[in-house]
Amino acid sequence: VGEGANDATSARAVAALGASLTFEKTSELLRAALRTRRLEAAKACLSLLGSHGSAAVAPLAKVLLVEKGELGEAAAQALAATGDPSAEAPLASRAAAGAGGEALFSAER
Repeated sequence: VGEGANDATSARAVAALGASLTFEKTSELLRAALRTRRLEAAKACLSLLGSHGSAAVAPLAKVLLVEKGELGEAAAQALAATGDPSAEAPLASRAAAGAGGEALFSAER
C-alpha cells in the first residue's frame, strides 16, 4: 500500500483491509495515492472514506472540488454514502457547475 506499490495491488489491499483501516490511515493512503496518481487506489480509499460518516465530508469535498472524471465521481459517491446532511452543499455545488453530480445529488434528496 506504500508509495512504491502497484496501483491495482494498493487498491486490492485497501479493499481487503476495509473497516480495519482507521479514518486517519485511510486519509493518509488517499493523499499518497492522489500524489502519485494511483487512481484505483485513490478510488478504493474514497469509497472506504464514505463509510466514516461526517468525519469524511471535508476531505471528500476537497477531492470533489479538485478532481474531475473518475476520481470526482468516486468522491461524489463517497460523499453521498456518508449520509451526512453537510455533504449536500458540495454535491450541489458540483451539480451547479455541471460536473455530473446532478444524478447523485437528486438521488440523495
